[in-house]
Amino acid sequence: MDYIFTPISADRISLESTLSFASVIKTGITDNPQTENKGIYLFWNMVDGREKTPLYALYETVIAELGLPLLPTAVPNTTRYKKEATDNGATLFRSTIFSPSRTLLRGSKLKELVEDILNIIRTEDYGREE
Repeated sequence: MDYIFTPISADRISLESTLSFASVIKTGITDNPQTENKGIYLFWNMVDGREKTPLYALYETVIAELGLPLLPTAVPNTTRYKKEATDNGATLFRSTIFSPSRTLLRGSKLKELVEDILNIIRTEDYGREE
C-alpha cells in the first residue's frame, strides 16, 4: 500500500485511538526506508458544521506535534451518507458501485477530499501538481 488516508473525528476516545494507530504506522512503516509506504494522511470526518470549537485547533496542534499530515478538506456529518437503495429507484449515496447523484454530492466535500488525495499522489509519484 503506497498511501494510507485515515479519517478522524473529534470524539476524544476515537481520536486518541486513531492517533495511536497513525503514529505507529508512521514510525514503523512510513518512516522506515525498507518499506514502500509513502505516507499516512489524516482527514477530519463527521464534522458538525455548526460546531467550530477550540477543540479542533487543540487536536490539530497535537496532530502537528506528532508529525502527521492533515488534509485541508473536512467531511461534514450528514444523514445523506446513510441513504440506501429504495424500491422506487431513489438515488443512492452509500453505494460503492454506483456514483452518487450530483444533488447528494453537493456539499458533501467528497469531491474536494478526492482532489486532495489525488494532489498528494500526483505530487509524490510524479513530482507535479495539477
